Amino acid sequence: MKNLLSPDGEDALRTLIQSHPLFAFDFEGTLSPTSIMPERARMTLGVYRGFRSLCAVAPVAIIAGRSVADVSQRLLTKPHYLIGDFGAEGGVVPPAMVLPFRDICSDWMQQIMQQLRWQDMDPSLSIEQNACSIRVHFRFARDREKVARAVEASLSQLHPAPQIIAGKYSIHLLPQGAPDKRLALECLLRHEEKQCALYIGDDDADEVVFRHAPRDWLTVKVGRDRHSSARFFLHHQNEMTECLQLIVRLVQLQHQAEQTALRRSAGTGRSS
Repeated sequence: MKNLLSPDGEDALRTLIQSHPLFAFDFEGTLSPTSIMPERARMTLGVYRGFRSLCAVAPVAIIAGRSVADVSQRLLTKPHYLIGDFGAEGGVVPPAMVLPFRDICSDWMQQIMQQLRWQDMDPSLSIEQNACSIRVHFRFARDREKVARAVEASLSQLHPAPQIIAGKYSIHLLPQGAPDKRLALECLLRHEEKQCALYIGDDDADEVVFRHAPRDWLTVKVGRDRHSSARFFLHHQNEMTECLQLIVRLVQLQHQAEQTALRRSAGTGRSS
């Protein structure tokens, strides 16, 4: 993995931007710092300004694990696409692919509340149900690693067996075969009639995009991780401001180059 803010990263961005990509981002841990209080997740001022500028010059999507309603209230600038619940919300994944998984999540909630006695593990645990996923938070646990192991072992007893994805201070449960971020991004590209994308994310839920991204996509992991399948990395979320500024500058330069080429082409046509 190479740093996106290195010369090699800038060259890769420049090449990608020549193909007019879709720019897609995870939310918490990527556009927003990871917050010990989930309800306080917000973009910093620098990221907000860069994100707003990018939305003005290119198609932009947020693909989050949180619900659309949750993320929407945290945004001052709305992207062209806001996808929630790992792809299940936002209207890009066909409804027929979403509906079968709602009942599974509702049944899991009953099992968790009635059978697993999950809160006995730690009174600070909390649970959140979305349309096609469940999220267990352990941010306030005294021993997070111990609680995370206990929660994961307990949740593995659910029927049908869930797909368990580790997050920052949380564990996500998705039904096997449920929409994920990879499917959401592929649907967005078809809708936009585009061939390639930039995708930036920070945790295990984003690895499904990193692992399966074609070579002409550009994938970026926030936080260096030698086990990640992303092509590039940012050292920390606080580098997102510089990252967005670089992307916007390169997009603007590409637009200027294309406009200059069009003017020259038009001038050559008139002179002939």
